[in-house]
Amino acid sequence: MLEKQETYPNNITYNTLIDTACKCGDIEFAFELFDRMKQEGHKHDLVTYGSFVKGLQKAKKSSKLIEIMTHAKNEQIRLDELFIKTLFKNKSDEVSKAISELKSNKYKINDEIMQQVTRFYTRKNVN
Repeated sequence: MLEKQETYPNNITYNTLIDTACKCGDIEFAFELFDRMKQEGHKHDLVTYGSFVKGLQKAKKSSKLIEIMTHAKNEQIRLDELFIKTLFKNKSDEVSKAISELKSNKYKINDEIMQQVTRFYTRKNVN
């Protein structure tokens, strides 16, 4: 792809490509880019994982959310409020399992973030 032009992607390039693939619903290609990114020595970050969460929800592939969250945990990515709020937008069983894992403190999430997310989730479901 870019190598033919002697241009090599960096984190920003990979994150942009992953985000675009996810927005277009091409989750398989996004995962290929995800793997290639790591093979080339680039680190996944919150932007990378955020793109996957939004893309997986749009593509209605919530079963892959656990896989992405496991990757994030293994890479010691600190999940932020926006990431968690995005998870709460989907009400599938797989997301419920993911939320249970978050609450069990397997992920580095402080009490303030969980309170904000709980308020957000409660507000969304009351209406």
